[in-house]
Amino acid sequence: MRIERMVLLGLFLARDLTGVELPERVIRKFETDPKITKFVSRIYGRIFQNTFPSDGFFESLSFTLGLREHWQDKVRYCIDLGLTLSVGDWQYVSLPDSLFPLYYLIRPFRLVMKYGPSLFKQIIKGNR
Repeated sequence: MRIERMVLLGLFLARDLTGVELPERVIRKFETDPKITKFVSRIYGRIFQNTFPSDGFFESLSFTLGLREHWQDKVRYCIDLGLTLSVGDWQYVSLPDSLFPLYYLIRPFRLVMKYGPSLFKQIIKGNR
């Protein structure tokens, strides 16, 4: 299913937080994926040091994409995120049921309006 990193992260946290014993071959897998310890540090920072990022959406997107091991899964996730309608889309503009398919055209526009300015600021900051 190509979710090995996600499963490993969950197992690492279970072992670290509860002391559950895991097979040696699973522990060796932790050691072969250096991203696991980076994700654990981010999670512990949020839980124990209360360091929640102010740029929630992009931090969450970065975290989620980092958990994906294959570029195809990252692309698929972004496409799904961009096309899956939400309550925000329906609240943005109220359409009659007969025009429901238009929400799929409205969603990308709404996302650009909502996240575009902060993405632009991050790009500008990165170029300095």
